[in-house]
Amino acid sequence: MPINSHLYSIHPWVDFDAKWLRDLAWLLLSPPLFTCELSGFKAFTPHDDKSEIYDWLKQLELTGHACETAPPQPTDYRRLGLYFEALLRFFFIQGRHDGICQYRLIANNIPIYRNKITLGEMDFVLEDKNSDIIHLETAVKFYLYCDKSNLPSVENTPPSWHHWIGPNARDRLDIKLARMISHQLALPSKTESQKTLDDLNTDPTSIQSQHLICGRLYRPLFANEALPEHSNHDAITGNWLHIQNAEKLLQFKDYQWVVLEKMDWLNGETRNTHQFTSPEILHWLKQLANATLPETSTTKNPHKHWLPRIPLQLVGHDLSTNQQQAIMIVNEHWPNTI
Repeated sequence: MPINSHLYSIHPWVDFDAKWLRDLAWLLLSPPLFTCELSGFKAFTPHDDKSEIYDWLKQLELTGHACETAPPQPTDYRRLGLYFEALLRFFFIQGRHDGICQYRLIANNIPIYRNKITLGEMDFVLEDKNSDIIHLETAVKFYLYCDKSNLPSVENTPPSWHHWIGPNARDRLDIKLARMISHQLALPSKTESQKTLDDLNTDPTSIQSQHLICGRLYRPLFANEALPEHSNHDAITGNWLHIQNAEKLLQFKDYQWVVLEKMDWLNGETRNTHQFTSPEILHWLKQLANATLPETSTTKNPHKHWLPRIPLQLVGHDLSTNQQQAIMIVNEHWPNTI
């Protein structure tokens, strides 16, 4: 059962039926993880008036998605980050065509080479309404708080950042942001970038690098740890749980749960899928923990023996209060999984 759509002020993206529109609405309307400057690099704002963005998206829906450029479909992408970039590119092109986007897309995914070796890739180069040139680096990330990390934090990053770890344990907030600041956002200033930027008729000395970092932050279930230093305190949050502690889900007595595939993680909602009570989802997770379900990839229905990859994300809805609970399930060894 879809979430009731009258909760515009909370999660306006659930108002859209097409998945790509829900994901685009989430990208443009949800609070980014960081809205402050990072080492002097400003946060990017797609649009100043979210109500105008919402109305534009609704108009796209009402006109049957008649677009200047084809909308990106999640089935065309194997990686969530590439799909995220495609959604943003669609906004720059279609939004510009419809007069809602103040940015002109000059180029995207621009590789920079040194001696035929790729140094990096600039995600987007844009021109704003004041004719200023912006180099935009993007990321969509999901981080879980864990105070048991024994790894040292990256130099010159806030101590709290290294406690926020990716669900597959290969990624950490301090590592990601340190690289974004020192390498990705700094690409236009490198000598190797000068000719490429000249070819785009942009002045490398005046280009401004900005960041757009979206995603979700997960605290341990029933805990209330502080969010990462300098992060946006309006960022969307959830909780996480080791699979062997799944009995805690029984405390959500009136909830109906769905299991999200990875490409549903952006807006955190899905359509046309089965829902399960807390006892039912607990029974399934116990089977999953014991690896008693055969692996297939043909169904999203846990009752039909679908064995997804851990980590996985559950979303529960309390039908009496319309509250939503997002929970990331990780294996019993997380974060010591690599």
